[in-house]
Amino acid sequence: MRTSVLIVCAVLSLALATSAQAVSIGSFSGGDVGEGLDLDGSIIYAVNIGPNVNTGAPSQVRDAAFLGDNFGNAPVAGQTSPGTGISITAPNRIAAGGWGNAEYGATANDNNLEFVMESIRWNVPPGVGVNLPNLTAGDSYRIQLLFAEQCCDRGFDVEFEGSVIAPGFVPRAVQGVPNNSSMGAVVEHTFVALDKEANVRLLSTGAFPDNNPILNGVTIEHLNAAGPAIFRSINVGSFTGGDPGEGLDLDGVFTHGVNVGGPAQTAGAAMFANGLPGNNPANAVVGANNHIPNWAPGANFGATPADDALESVMQSIRWTANNQLDGQVSVTLSDLLPGRTYQSQWILSENCCNNREMDVFLDGQLVATNINTAAAQGGNTPNPTMGGVITLVFTATDSMALIEFDGSIPQPGQVLDQNPTLAGFTVELLPPNIPEPTTAVFAVLAVGGLALRRRRHLQT
Repeated sequence: MRTSVLIVCAVLSLALATSAQAVSIGSFSGGDVGEGLDLDGSIIYAVNIGPNVNTGAPSQVRDAAFLGDNFGNAPVAGQTSPGTGISITAPNRIAAGGWGNAEYGATANDNNLEFVMESIRWNVPPGVGVNLPNLTAGDSYRIQLLFAEQCCDRGFDVEFEGSVIAPGFVPRAVQGVPNNSSMGAVVEHTFVALDKEANVRLLSTGAFPDNNPILNGVTIEHLNAAGPAIFRSINVGSFTGGDPGEGLDLDGVFTHGVNVGGPAQTAGAAMFANGLPGNNPANAVVGANNHIPNWAPGANFGATPADDALESVMQSIRWTANNQLDGQVSVTLSDLLPGRTYQSQWILSENCCNNREMDVFLDGQLVATNINTAAAQGGNTPNPTMGGVITLVFTATDSMALIEFDGSIPQPGQVLDQNPTLAGFTVELLPPNIPEPTTAVFAVLAVGGLALRRRRHLQT
């Protein structure tokens, strides 16, 4: 069974990035500041939905330069609109003169917004679809969906990325009355992009007198770039094989796994890809300068297939001398889902040195110090019946994370082996809605605060 020592670092503040953060529904009375819309900032999309064509310059409303969804060419439903990049599923269109007469005021911002709100696209059930590409996974954005109801007691659900964010939305109820030329309705949603495209659906529910969704305009503002992955916990323990109850978690949904320095193996639900130099899988690239294929050939955990697989993982390592590559072994993980939490297991195989100690960094954040590889496997070197494991839990803020192992700095009079090693690893996608940390945690291993370090790494 695993014997664990909890290692925690000082984390003064933790904020979990999630895919859905804030939704608000409100009205607006024009395009100027204080009239209900956020149109200042890095507006990457401002689209006039409907057949009103911008001739010449776009309709400029503060920082939002609205282009018609048919800018450059009248699009066919479902096709990408030249000039805006979006695709829309809504074949029916009503131009200005047939859809109300917005009147917000006399400023240029008001007049240009009126032009946007005087045309729509609409559809019969199941509804309207809008796809907005070219986002950066992990970054924060704000989307505004603009509506002007001019006739009907209409209602529909607003869905974003597969989740309903505004059930039973009735534009008329927000505007006060139908055909309110001085007021529009807006659904605003702040989110962290899970992938490169935002997907909006206006879904008919059949619950209203009119069940045909409409849309007048849409904006997306880029708020913030993703920060480093969020540290959740780390512990060090031992294992005695690959079967349940022997110290490793090998059941679940595994997204990454590598037999670092050895051939492909499978233990439980975890698949260890071939990690021989030059054979890194695309989503888990190991940076290390040296390879020992027969580091611990005597590993003997038992006779089951999972035990045999772990014996193969323990047999080889990759490592870096303290004076090479900044003295680190690095692993670059990609294809992560922003906002989701992962449990990673980093397998240690010590066969020579009782004084080898390593520090661990997550996206440049120091999360553990002075991990003794021999102690992790029971204090014996070699130990053919026991291995060591570092279990690191983190929440992804974008599609990539960098994990680094670096030789620890010796205390005065201390002699350490500062050459980090790694035998293998797994990364498991945990179920959603993992509770986020509610309090700061403090180090037990001479870590005075959340240390940040950006380091170069070599991918081999």
